[in-house]
Amino acid sequence: MVYSVVILNLRTIPRNRYMRSLVSALAAFTLISQQAQAMNGIAFFYLWPKDKFEVYSKMAVLVPPDQTKLAKAQAQGAQLILKMESISGAELESPAYRKKHQKEFERYETLESYRKKNAREPYELKWAGVVMWDLMTYLKEAKHIDLGTVPLADYDGDGAYFLMDKAFKDKYLTQLDPAKFSAGEMKHWHDHYTEQRQDEELKAMESKHFEDKQMQQTVAKYIKNMKEDRASKRDDFPEQGKAMMDAVRILHNCLKLVDDKSVLVLELVP
Repeated sequence: MVYSVVILNLRTIPRNRYMRSLVSALAAFTLISQQAQAMNGIAFFYLWPKDKFEVYSKMAVLVPPDQTKLAKAQAQGAQLILKMESISGAELESPAYRKKHQKEFERYETLESYRKKNAREPYELKWAGVVMWDLMTYLKEAKHIDLGTVPLADYDGDGAYFLMDKAFKDKYLTQLDPAKFSAGEMKHWHDHYTEQRQDEELKAMESKHFEDKQMQQTVAKYIKNMKEDRASKRDDFPEQGKAMMDAVRILHNCLKLVDDKSVLVLELVP
């Protein structure tokens, strides 16, 4: 069983939550993890009045993410084959593209209008959305702080949302004080954790046997490329620790603004 995934070149698309979200919603993929979608994406921190976010949740059809499909496919031995495609910002904003996807554009523009009217973005993370996934993994694994206690996803599957309310703030605000974190420590942990995960992935792939010779050759080539890529890019993001540190500061500053009548929503857009 082979699944095709379209990964868009989001670097060419403006920092507009719904323009980017629309592209992802229209992408023809069958199966892809949320973390894979976050690569090169954007993390948004929105402060919402509680009642307004409840309305928005219904408008956007936000629901707890369903992992049933993923679990079933994995149980059946699904293999993910990534196919790279790009949609340029110019193509996305062309009249022809808009006409073809008029209903989708109208839906996202309605949601964007409601969000702009009722929510605010007090701080902006300049780094790619994957940095927030890295931080979330670090906090959960190393600090036992789970930002994903209340996960949500829209029915299109084009965004992940994490809700943090007053109870969350009271429990974790002190623990998330930036003074308790170190950029160097986080980078060291991230590098070590990433290598461990890569080792596990490589061992799992090397242990698989495929009856189809073409698939066997494809997987062998992927493993070879992955090992070479890993060696050449061992430290390709020296600012990893600084980026995670910036994310901690923004998260902490945003949480300080939460009260009984408001909620913080972390939105990760691929």
